[in-house]
Amino acid sequence: MSSQKFDRRKFIFGSATLVAGTSILSQAEKTFAQVTGLGAFWQQPTKYSIGQSLRFASVNSAYLSWTPTSAGNRKKWTWSGWFKRSSLSRDQVLFGAYDNSAGSNSIYTALTFFSDDTLSLSGWNVRWRVTSRVFRDPGAWYHIVCSVDTTDAVAANRVKIFCNGVQVTSFSESNDPTISADLGINATNMHCLGRVNYTSGSGPYPFDGYMAEVNFVDGQALDSSYFGKVDTTTGQWVSKRYNGTYGTNGFYLKFADNSNTTSTTLGKDSSANNNNWTPVNLQAHDQVLDSPTNNFCTLNWLSNNGCTINNGALRWVEPTTGSNYAQTAATLGVSFGKWYWEDTVSTLCGVSGFRLDGTAYDLDPVLGNHSQYGYVTSSSGSYTNGEACPVGSYAGTVYTAVSANDVIGIAIDVDAGKAWFSINNVWVNSGNPATGAGAVFTAISKAVPWFPALCRLGGLGGVHNLNFGQGGQPGLTYYSAAGGRFKYSPPSGFKALSTFHLSNPTIKNPAQYFDILAYAGVNTTTSGSVDQGSAKTGLKFSPDLVWMKARNEGTLSYLLRDSVRGASVLSIPSSAASSAANGATLPSGYIKSLDPNGFTLGRGNSGATPWRNVDETGYNYVGWCWRKSAASGFDIIQNTLSSTGINTISHSLGATPKMILAKTTGVSENWFVYSATLTTSEYLTFSTSAKISSAGLWGTGPTTSQFQFNGTAGRDYIFYLFAEVPGYSRIDYYTGNGASPDGSADGPFVYCGFKPKYLLLKRIDSTSSWVVLDSARNSYNVQTNGLYPNLLDAEGSGDFVDFLSNGFKIRDSGVGLNAPGGKYIYIAFAEAPFKYASAM
Repeated sequence: MSSQKFDRRKFIFGSATLVAGTSILSQAEKTFAQVTGLGAFWQQPTKYSIGQSLRFASVNSAYLSWTPTSAGNRKKWTWSGWFKRSSLSRDQVLFGAYDNSAGSNSIYTALTFFSDDTLSLSGWNVRWRVTSRVFRDPGAWYHIVCSVDTTDAVAANRVKIFCNGVQVTSFSESNDPTISADLGINATNMHCLGRVNYTSGSGPYPFDGYMAEVNFVDGQALDSSYFGKVDTTTGQWVSKRYNGTYGTNGFYLKFADNSNTTSTTLGKDSSANNNNWTPVNLQAHDQVLDSPTNNFCTLNWLSNNGCTINNGALRWVEPTTGSNYAQTAATLGVSFGKWYWEDTVSTLCGVSGFRLDGTAYDLDPVLGNHSQYGYVTSSSGSYTNGEACPVGSYAGTVYTAVSANDVIGIAIDVDAGKAWFSINNVWVNSGNPATGAGAVFTAISKAVPWFPALCRLGGLGGVHNLNFGQGGQPGLTYYSAAGGRFKYSPPSGFKALSTFHLSNPTIKNPAQYFDILAYAGVNTTTSGSVDQGSAKTGLKFSPDLVWMKARNEGTLSYLLRDSVRGASVLSIPSSAASSAANGATLPSGYIKSLDPNGFTLGRGNSGATPWRNVDETGYNYVGWCWRKSAASGFDIIQNTLSSTGINTISHSLGATPKMILAKTTGVSENWFVYSATLTTSEYLTFSTSAKISSAGLWGTGPTTSQFQFNGTAGRDYIFYLFAEVPGYSRIDYYTGNGASPDGSADGPFVYCGFKPKYLLLKRIDSTSSWVVLDSARNSYNVQTNGLYPNLLDAEGSGDFVDFLSNGFKIRDSGVGLNAPGGKYIYIAFAEAPFKYASAM
């Protein structure tokens, strides 16, 4: 173990200093990396690691301040910072300058989140930029670069904002500074991180969350490539050390020194300028291990039902009114391995434990459909202080009662299906997690995600302070074997809850198996001749299945082409008709070929609209593309049924498919859609229908090597089989909650274990359309562009869903996505596994 001060980028061995990114390691250094569990950082010599961040707790009015002794370049500058949000839906300032006097655009400048979670660069009475996208993903880290050059002759270039390496181009408000205007940044006003120096009115808009790797460059307008890069393995945006000059008032804050809370320690400028910042209401333990390199679990603002979350989403305050079972879940679910975290209960009341999903339902913690294992911290009704409550029963076993300021240790071994609780480092039930003895719970479901969670019980205002290993409390010690800071030593083999300790996904870059080509049509009605080809490229693989639609055309069909049936066959998902001939006989275009990095489209034979369905000028298109592989959980089977009744058909997935799409190729017959959420005598179609019953349609259900289908002998079928792959695909269901009590569309949070790129969903307990959402057509939140595979309709619009680093959040209150009690199946494919994902 080591002291609380810890910088993962630097280890000191005697007189030798090693900085991550170098490739020469002594044996002692290699051993240290292995023992601490940080060896993966050394396996990628070019990877730049950020070892810590600074927590800004708005409840403590925490911020950093600095006043330049002389003005810098007020026309040209760049601010870059990584941040993680802990609370949403109120005005919060990341970086701002103001002298708290008379209002002026040349004195007041602030980079601000508004209460609708958009981001703005604003002056006193002007909003130069307000993003269309919202920033409301509390599960991971964002990188923002704000680049200003008011001397640029092109007015639109005077303010640029980059998010995760991509320039933001869609704004709800855009007002360009006048040529060569002086802004408030770099004036001799108080500059703040975590608020702005506006202490009257509605200010100072304190930030609640974490910041890391903050760079400010005076006199240069830089883009995001100076501060980050795309990881060649994962395809995700990652940090990069800025190696340029800073200018007179530039600074670099990495928050590496928490030996004190002075301007030369916690607020130290690590550039050569010594422009140190003064910490205000910040403590040494506000330096935490949570960082863009190693994302730690926190409580989830999006999975919270009426409880108060603050202090970097590590403090939970029980509501004193409302439902007795209001709950909050955490951001990280674990479905394997051994994990440890601590809960310091400063005010007794509530239940501390873990639950089976990441959704905060207003349900009884032990009898609800989304149930929680927990340790009761005060006596209330049927519950007793010190009672460990299992799922499905009020009658738990009473162990050691909890007193104010006690530390509850929680250890869970998902692989063994066991869990333990300790009070001030004494394991109840004479437990020993390291040996597996004395577990409080011994029948926890395996291979499903479990989330740290808390539940209201009694309404006495219980206050719980969580620590998942990032720290954030005084008096902690860094335990290298567990990879976290804790009050007490974690049991041997148990880890802190962070993305570093998640297993390496089988598919590190999902774009090698699933991707989307969204494009604008380029052909006119007279382009080319019949059967002329038009290639679309950009994939990292040759697709085995392409499913496409003209987005702004409402009369032509979706087209579906696969590699198994060859070039001559095309299916139409919205039609019961038999497979169509795939060629120039289709009047408005077709999918001509599947290519090594995309597909080629063919001109149809219509004189008026020969390209309309696939590639016509003035129309926009999308093609969803899959690669067939056991690794990606996708198989295509063509089979002529050998008998009438149950047919057993082999597949090559090596895993049990959870969704199957089936279609006859020779006769007119509806599609059959199997979902593991339904029974084997139920199916869906590509229509608005709810589930349909057909006795024994899927036989006894699929296995890891075969599936069954009840059909007519001699009929030829094509089957598309999908199995889940952790970190790449998720096939499950969620339950709608309708509009939230305040009338907003605060729908369920659904955990996937990855950042989605594609989502297909359907209500199954009532009639409703299928809906497809994807980040190729809408690269930022909220996802507003819906397509409906059962209809010919053009793309619809609405506030449907937020895609998140770890799943998705329903933002619609309509019955199509979020009816109260409605049941919805979905299949989602990843942009990035949660282990590598930035915030969306």
